[in-house]
Amino acid sequence: MLRKFVSSCIGHLKPLTVAALCFGPTLAMSATVPVHTAELPPFVNSDNTEMPGITVEMLREAAKRANVEIDISYSPWKRAQSVVHATPQTIVLPPARTSAREEKYDWIAKLLKIEFMFFTNGAAVNSYEDAKALGSIAVLRDSAMMHILTAKGFTNLTVVNDLHLVVNMLKAGRVDAWFEVDHMAHSVLKTAGVPRSTFAQGEAVLETDLWVASNHEFDEATAASLAAAVEEMVADGTRDAIISRYVD
Repeated sequence: MLRKFVSSCIGHLKPLTVAALCFGPTLAMSATVPVHTAELPPFVNSDNTEMPGITVEMLREAAKRANVEIDISYSPWKRAQSVVHATPQTIVLPPARTSAREEKYDWIAKLLKIEFMFFTNGAAVNSYEDAKALGSIAVLRDSAMMHILTAKGFTNLTVVNDLHLVVNMLKAGRVDAWFEVDHMAHSVLKTAGVPRSTFAQGEAVLETDLWVASNHEFDEATAASLAAAVEEMVADGTRDAIISRYVD
């Protein structure tokens, strides 16, 4: 009877889901899942055990609820994305879902909404059109910000590898603007001891979401369990409680 049951499962399901549905979640989730990310405050704080970052806390809680073991590794953002794009059974945290990334990953769960805007050491910039007239705009290398502006035809970008450099660059007039996500910019300024009022914050020119994403060859049952756990966290208020610890 057991042999017929297993054969029936194998005959109708993809290989990655056979173990999960025929034998339950234990087999599908027994291995530790590698998670690749980068220093992206306040979403990821690699050197802070008490405040590890909004999306790190969310993923850890989701993994706990889904009975999934995870191992988080930190590297430059471009490398973290490349590793997951090329490596089966891995997760990248927390990419914004942009058109440039859409086909690179499977998108497991939406974590939170973010807004993009320009920060300037002068008059506020409230549109892409006004920003194109500037001399230079700082963006993080291979970030959603770089992809967004590149896709819109911007040629005045100054690409940086470390967000903390941007604050001094903007103050010194080495760049005319900084294109960034609201939460992230505020966190960088706070860490640098620079009041928000130092720079003009333009109106949001775009809204999108941060996600947990994976390599295309990722266990479907594990992905479904993580997605369900994130939905539960949103519904019971856990997600908003985590965010409130980081956002003033």
